[in-house]
Amino acid sequence: MKDKADKDALKTAKAELAKLTSEADPTQGKTQTRTATYDQAQADAPQAVADAQKVIDDDNATAEAVAAAFAKVNK
Repeated sequence: MKDKADKDALKTAKAELAKLTSEADPTQGKTQTRTATYDQAQADAPQAVADAQKVIDDDNATAEAVAAAFAKVNK
């Protein structure tokens, strides 16, 4: 039997990303490039949250899968 991967950091990062996606738009007065970068990150966030939740729910998730999901959430 494999040791279960530690998912605590992933759970925390997922919760933080979910919280950030519900905040007001911070791009007022920012450059067009910065606004576009924010908009893309905002568009990518729900999928990152969903993918992280799948890994969190997977009792057989490997450390590599957890690390990949963590990197995607923190992107």
